[in-house]
Amino acid sequence: MVEDRDRIYVVETKWEHLAEATVNTASGFIISFFLMYMLLWLFNYEATWGKSFWIVSIFTAVSVARNYFWRRFFHNGWHKWWNRW
Repeated sequence: MVEDRDRIYVVETKWEHLAEATVNTASGFIISFFLMYMLLWLFNYEATWGKSFWIVSIFTAVSVARNYFWRRFFHNGWHKWWNRW
C-alpha cells in the first residue's frame, strides 16, 4: 500500500494482476459458453456444444486483446493527451 497525501493506492504484484485477469477471463468464458448455447437454441440455430465453444473462444480472444490494449493505454498515460485540450 502506498500513501500519497489524500489518497491510498493499493499496489498489486504482477502475479496478482495475472490471477485477477485469469479468474475474470475464465469466469466470463464459462458464463458466455452456457449463455451462447442457450441463445443458439432460443433463436432456433443448431445448438451444439462445439459451436458454442468456438464462438465464445473467438469473442474471448478479442476481449482479452481489447482489455490488454486499454490497460496499456491507461497505464502508459497515453490518455492524458486529452487534458491538454
